[in-house]
Amino acid sequence: MGTVGNVFELFDVGLYEGTTAPAFQLPDFASEIGICKRYWQKITVGLQNGSVVSGGAYGGLFNFPVAMRAVPTIALIANSIAGGGFPATAPAQAITTNYSTLAYKSATASGNGIWADDLSLNARL
Repeated sequence: MGTVGNVFELFDVGLYEGTTAPAFQLPDFASEIGICKRYWQKITVGLQNGSVVSGGAYGGLFNFPVAMRAVPTIALIANSIAGGGFPATAPAQAITTNYSTLAYKSATASGNGIWADDLSLNARL
């Protein structure tokens, strides 16, 4: 390790009580992803409505794929679609829990309304 650029890697190590270690098991990928999604998720929310009226609020209740550890902070990642008078801004949220959020947008013009947004759900420590 006395040379610049050398790398020391240590992995697959565990500390166990007692004199005999249990057999090593690789974690199940699907279970691990579910555990990770308790802390951070990306979801897409949106609405398509044949007719919206300027000033009207449109949206719905969106359930998270996995219940979060706590009520998450929600942030806009990307505006996928905005049309028919819906602004390209983050939807307003109300009554967010650790398993769902009520998201809506207010139309700024009348017409065939459509919007979809990718949201970041952050419930990290």
